[in-house]
Amino acid sequence: MRLIAAAVLGVLLTSCAGGDEEPEPPRATVNPALPAATALSDPATPVPAGTFGVVKSHSTGDTPPEGVLAVKVGKVPRGEAGEFKDVKSLTGNSTAVQRATPYFVNVHYAVLAGDPHASPVRKFTAVDAAGTRANALSVPDSLEKCEDPATEQGVTELRAEQVRCAVLYFDDPAATPAAFVYVDRTAYPDGDHAVRFAA
Repeated sequence: MRLIAAAVLGVLLTSCAGGDEEPEPPRATVNPALPAATALSDPATPVPAGTFGVVKSHSTGDTPPEGVLAVKVGKVPRGEAGEFKDVKSLTGNSTAVQRATPYFVNVHYAVLAGDPHASPVRKFTAVDAAGTRANALSVPDSLEKCEDPATEQGVTELRAEQVRCAVLYFDDPAATPAAFVYVDRTAYPDGDHAVRFAA
C-alpha cells in the first residue's frame, strides 16, 4: 500500500489565519460490547460488514511490539472524480491523485491488548473485484469527508472505541471497493498478510 502525503496551500493558509475555533472532537469511550482479545478473526474468512473483527498488530519502537485490535469498517462515502485536482502530491503519481475518485472510510477501532497507541488506519486499504489494492491518501482534515467524526487523539485506555478516517483511491478511476483489507506483514506472515472485511 502506498502512502501519498498531500497538502493544499489554500487550506493551510486559511487554517493559520484564525477564525472560528474548531469544535472539540468526540470522546472515545469504553465499549463493553467489543469482542475479547482472544477472539481473533480468521484471515481466510471475511469479517461481515458492520461487525468488529479482531486483528493482530505489530508495532515498532519502544512500545510493546504485539497488540490486538478490534476493527470495524463504518460508512464509506464516495467522493467526486477529480476532487483532489488541486492537491499537490509530494510522492507517487500526482496525475492519478488529481483524477482519482476518493473513498472516505470510517474506521472504528479499539486496542484490546498490547500497545495502547496502536492504530489500524495506516494498515487499512481496499481491493477491487480483480484484487488490486487501493492507495492511501493523506490530506488535510478539512478535505476528509467521513460521515462519523474522528474522536479525540492520545487515547490509551484499552477497549475505548476510537474513530478515524482513511482516504483511499484506485489508480483505475472506474474501480470500486469489493472488500476492505487490514494488512500487517509481520503479524500475518503467511498468505496475503491480511484480514479482509466485507464491503
